[in-house]
Amino acid sequence: PAPAANPFTLPPLPAFAALGLHPELTSRLRLLAPSTTTALPLEAPTALQAVAIPALLGAGGRNLAVHAPPGAGKTLAVLLPVLEEMRREKAWGLQLERRPRVLWLAPTRELGSQTYGVAKTVTRGLELRVADLARAQRMMGVDLAVGTPGAVLKVLNPAHER
Repeated sequence: PAPAANPFTLPPLPAFAALGLHPELTSRLRLLAPSTTTALPLEAPTALQAVAIPALLGAGGRNLAVHAPPGAGKTLAVLLPVLEEMRREKAWGLQLERRPRVLWLAPTRELGSQTYGVAKTVTRGLELRVADLARAQRMMGVDLAVGTPGAVLKVLNPAHER
């Protein structure tokens, strides 16, 4: 007799391109270094990303709450749909004059710096501008501004001291 199927076995994960992301974005994912929590190269989405990316791409303004351990892929699960929407807007000529289009608040400088590094790598060559507010003097002229609440306050009000 054939072995019984394991009811806890997950189906194979789809490729990033199958999640609704444009090849311009997915082709740049290979430029990302393996994360500090996993030594594996980034070839396929994590289970979290496989669920969250399509949900956010079709969210229509709804919110998505995600809770997962380090290394589960939370940053890319949220960042890739954001970048995909900005890429689509540019391709359709729907660029908004008001900038930045997205403000990514990070709880710590380290997480802000990591998110900025990932966003900068993934947007290379896409005509999307990313700024690290820990180093930037202003937010205007960028598509995605990444920083802590303190960094945002400093940029908005240069006289602001912590």
